[in-house]
Amino acid sequence: MRSVIRTRLRRDDSGAVLLLTSIMMVVLLGMGALVIDVGRFYVERRELQNGADAAALAVAQDCAGGSCGGATATARTYANANARDGKAGIGELCGSGPGLLACATNPPNVPAKNWVKVRTVTPDDNQVQYVLAPVLGHDAGKTSATAVASWGTVGSATTIPVAFSVCEFKALGGTIDGSQFPTQTGYVYLHGDGPDHGGCLTTPSGLKLPGGFGWLDQTGSCTASVSTGGWAGSDNGNDFPPNCDPTAWQNATVLLPLYDDVQDSGTNGQYHVVGFAEFKVLAYKLKPGAWNMPGNGKCPGTTGNSGMCLYGQFSHFVTTSGQTGTGPDFGATVVQMAG
Repeated sequence: MRSVIRTRLRRDDSGAVLLLTSIMMVVLLGMGALVIDVGRFYVERRELQNGADAAALAVAQDCAGGSCGGATATARTYANANARDGKAGIGELCGSGPGLLACATNPPNVPAKNWVKVRTVTPDDNQVQYVLAPVLGHDAGKTSATAVASWGTVGSATTIPVAFSVCEFKALGGTIDGSQFPTQTGYVYLHGDGPDHGGCLTTPSGLKLPGGFGWLDQTGSCTASVSTGGWAGSDNGNDFPPNCDPTAWQNATVLLPLYDDVQDSGTNGQYHVVGFAEFKVLAYKLKPGAWNMPGNGKCPGTTGNSGMCLYGQFSHFVTTSGQTGTGPDFGATVVQMAG
């Protein structure tokens, strides 16, 4: 009798172990599907997000430069380039820029009036192939990602510590709406010395700001962080600002903060910044040193060898360095991610 009972107990135990093992196998397969297959899913989504970000920025830069033409082809190129298999679909491309289709639903809190939204998707013929999930009835899957980029006038930027008068910008041929720029290669005078451009000089000494020489207080190494509608402090030093290397400006395209008013004087002086313009530095005469200056190597209209100026060209400029704002358009446009 005892042996029969023991045999039955052992059989019952083995059945329980078998049942438990079967249940654990299902659980382990499910966990494997979660780790491996869901991991594949999120890798796919990350690639699509990178592609959407790159595509939105590229289309926004084209639009900011004056043409949104070929936006779909541009978006597809950048979306594919960010997919390891080179395949990504464009599910939606819309926005408020010229030539873009209106979106069914506008993105919230976009910081500029011009923007583009790109939604990338897993192509139907290239879905993520699962390894273990088919055991649970799922063979493949797809996902999507969305990005928004905006563009507009530069509202704030970190740039070279130089201030330039809006009055002189206009006198050289520029307009506030950014439609026209000074057409000739010209000079930006830092001291206020040189020819009187349209009566813009405001003090008997020829300086725009008493005791100021056109330099701005530095917030970094040879940079000033400036915002439109705000006041930027004046560095009243005569020589080239400390921590600056003038050779870094050679052939560089820079943002020039433009001001329309000044207050106080000397170290307490301030410039009221209203916008930014693009300027390509082709030459300069500074203290110390000069580079590539035409003619006699001096700033025209200045006496002796004391004049300080930049020589170059204004033009339309699209940058990804800075934040959009609502100030006047002097031709400098910033593109930024907005969602």
